[in-house]
Amino acid sequence: MLSSLVYIGCFFGYVSISFLVDNLGRKRALLISYIIATVGMILIAASPNIYAVGVGLFMMGMGSDSAINICFYFIT
Repeated sequence: MLSSLVYIGCFFGYVSISFLVDNLGRKRALLISYIIATVGMILIAASPNIYAVGVGLFMMGMGSDSAINICFYFIT
């Protein structure tokens, strides 16, 4: 169940970050997605219970996969 939260976060990240890319630009959206992923990783590392790990995994998936996609557009 916990590992599937990463993929669910990826789905919501692709949907939500795409609106940010259209409205704010690629650079700001990339920064926002990196911040979301970093907060998720810190939450996983400092989690007091299993629910905080789930939220951290969701945030990590939401930020990291969309950042990878935005970086691909920067490279091309």
